[in-house]
Amino acid sequence: AGHLVRFVLNYTLQVAQWAIVIPEVPLDIWITLLALHIVIHRVPFVPSRGLVFMSAGVGLSGALQIPEAALGSMLLAQTLLDRVLNLLTYAGTSVLDAATVDDHEELKDLSLPDELA
Repeated sequence: AGHLVRFVLNYTLQVAQWAIVIPEVPLDIWITLLALHIVIHRVPFVPSRGLVFMSAGVGLSGALQIPEAALGSMLLAQTLLDRVLNLLTYAGTSVLDAATVDDHEELKDLSLPDELA
C-alpha cells in the first residue's frame, strides 16, 4: 500500500509540475507524457533515462501539440536538477559518513581478508 501511495503522489506532483510550467497544455496530454515517462523509467539497462525521456518527449511534442522549445527546456531543467540533487545527496552523505567514523582502524577491520582479495 505504501508503494502505491508513493507512486501516485510522486507522479501526481510530476504532472502538477509540468502543468504549472506549461499551463496551456490540457491534462490528457500530460497524462500521455506521464505514461511515456513511466515506461522509459521502467526499462532496465538504459543509462541516463532522463535524457532518453527528454529526447522522446521532444520527438513527440509535435504530435502532442506541446511547444517543442518549452517542453525541451523544462525536461532539461528537470534532468539537471535531478542530477545536481543526486550529487549533493551523495556528497552530503559521504561527508556525514566520514565525520561520524571516529576510529579509522575500524574501517580496516571491514576489509576483505588477504586470501580473498
